[in-house]
Amino acid sequence: MTESIIPNIRPLEVADWPSVRAILRTTFQAGDTYSFAPDSSEAEIHTAWVELPAATFVACAGDGRVIGTYFIKANQPGLGVHVCNCGYVVAHESQGQGVAAAMCVHSQAHAVEMGFRAMQSIEYSVEVILMGSASSRPFSARRTDADIVDL
Repeated sequence: MTESIIPNIRPLEVADWPSVRAILRTTFQAGDTYSFAPDSSEAEIHTAWVELPAATFVACAGDGRVIGTYFIKANQPGLGVHVCNCGYVVAHESQGQGVAAAMCVHSQAHAVEMGFRAMQSIEYSVEVILMGSASSRPFSARRTDADIVDL
């Protein structure tokens, strides 16, 4: 069994980009987890992963190496802006060691800090994770009168 890593998760810094780009390039070229074209340019990947999201983070091993990354953004504009969406990628050699789980927990806390009310998670099926509520009922849309619509 592989030992778990407890990564240091922090905001992306400019100096992190080469490591993040390498992790993303490997993942996107495989073409089996994300819808990015395998031949996406560095500029396209940077725009999608760093420029468009509200925030981008890196997960670092104890020695400082970047071993994962995630972004957080509003899932939809307008009435869906209270729901966030995240994308997570872990370096191949660090997979199966709890890095993605740590980033997921970090992203949920950060989403609450950013004012999001829910998070869309896609993992074989779509599920909504409520944050800051004891309710087990997911919600999906904000009505124009600012009430939450239960599903």
